[in-house]
Amino acid sequence: MHVGRTLESSNLSSIIRSSPYEFLVGADRTRMVIHDSIAQNLSEPLSALIHNGQMKESISGGGPLDDVDVDTFTGFCEFAYTGVYSRREP
Repeated sequence: MHVGRTLESSNLSSIIRSSPYEFLVGADRTRMVIHDSIAQNLSEPLSALIHNGQMKESISGGGPLDDVDVDTFTGFCEFAYTGVYSRREP
């Protein structure tokens, strides 16, 4: 199953110029990096985490996502960057 949207080129330019943000995903804390503006555009909670300015995760440019597994975060990133979400069969 695919769900998609179109990413405008003006948005792409601002995304790829934004800072990388490092998440430590899942129980094994797998390092995964995403541009901060793409996460900000899709998730208010992630935007607050990244851009708060007072939380240690905001200041350090990284933080844990212990309750999210790697496959789920990969799907989120796939949709964030491509506008397509490919459902993976269990």
